[in-house]
Amino acid sequence: MQNYELETIVSSILKFIEKMTGCNLKELTEQSSFKGTLGTYINAKDLFAINNNIQSGEYGIAYEKEVTFLKNFLSEIRLSHNFDRLIEECKELGSILLEAHTIFKDYMIWVAEEKKHFREYLFNNELLKEEEKTDDFLNKFSYEWVDAAKKSVQSKLLQLYNFGNASNATLSIGHTTPYSISDALCISDDINLCIGTNKGQEEDICYARLALKIDRELAFSHFIITIQYKDKIWLVTDKPTMPNPQFRENTRNPYRWREEAFDNIQLPYGLLDHIEEWRKESKAVAKENSSEVYIKSMRDFLPPASKILIKLIIEELIYNVIPMKQFDLKRIGLAGENVKLLGNGKTLENVDDIFVKINQEANEERINSIIYPTSTELIKIDPTKAVAQYIEAGELCTVDEIRKIAIWSQKEELRRHKQKLLNDAYTRERMRADEEELNKIITVR
Repeated sequence: MQNYELETIVSSILKFIEKMTGCNLKELTEQSSFKGTLGTYINAKDLFAINNNIQSGEYGIAYEKEVTFLKNFLSEIRLSHNFDRLIEECKELGSILLEAHTIFKDYMIWVAEEKKHFREYLFNNELLKEEEKTDDFLNKFSYEWVDAAKKSVQSKLLQLYNFGNASNATLSIGHTTPYSISDALCISDDINLCIGTNKGQEEDICYARLALKIDRELAFSHFIITIQYKDKIWLVTDKPTMPNPQFRENTRNPYRWREEAFDNIQLPYGLLDHIEEWRKESKAVAKENSSEVYIKSMRDFLPPASKILIKLIIEELIYNVIPMKQFDLKRIGLAGENVKLLGNGKTLENVDDIFVKINQEANEERINSIIYPTSTELIKIDPTKAVAQYIEAGELCTVDEIRKIAIWSQKEELRRHKQKLLNDAYTRERMRADEEELNKIITVR
């Protein structure tokens, strides 16, 4: 079925559902729910989602959602016990069922055709083993998988960046450039192993690779999808953006903090459950100047649904997302590289003023109750050294993120310095008080 034909069908079904439920999308822009003419309470966000799919040209997803919505709606209908009302409802329901019958019948014909296309997709999927390409798996196919892949890529938690040297290589909108997905799934605490090497190819082909970067706190481990076209490289990552570098250590339940990513991005987060077991088996816990690394074959290790979703996500990135966003992306690099961009180790301007302003009230309160040592000047810190104390070498960051970390680390060092002065002053006062108390005791005796 051609796309333009499907557009007409899904648009007419949406109008039918609006009429049937009494929902007018234009009148519900500020409402979250409504009551239909048959008294059914429906969540309006489902219809808005369908409408958004149609507007985005995702007609297959919209079609499947409409039929699901219609099936659920009909199953929720409850007829009145009052005969006058019952007769009226049956008349109204009769025309709805006739229209629904036509919709369901046409949908089943369309599904049969789509499964033929999906069978071809399965047999051309290099990540799937032959024994996984079964009719049983074929029958599980749903456009919900496509929808889940699109939502993963659109999630605010999954970020796309430019990486490495600038290049003139671009992917044009509507391109048909072929792609190849590496079977090697790298799981490591070494960022260089996760990103892989630049192939330096001049072929007209996209190379894609999936890796899991192990964080010192497992819950903050993140995926990296490397996509290379000629000498241009893009990185896609769900690396969490933390308020400050000490957030890992101060978070009581890091897994709860990352639940949103687990729920919204269709990447194989179950891999995190295997790492402790692998560590026990291989004793591959990273030591000083060594790396923890596990290489798995995606074809042999991941379940079929995960391999399909990864392929769909990479296709969405290569054919839709990167061509649209490639000129507006932030450049990401390794922390050690970006620190040098801050100004060759020069102290950032106005950091002392910022620190004093933020802590002014607290400092005034302390000054009134604690005697400071004579030297209370705020220290100046080299941002390169400050950042090095709070961020791992090779961490993926933008220049702006490194600047923020540099400012935060200076304030943190200043805070520690002030706290040390406070502690020293407090200790001196206690020692003086203890000495006076001791003198009184000695004098009395």
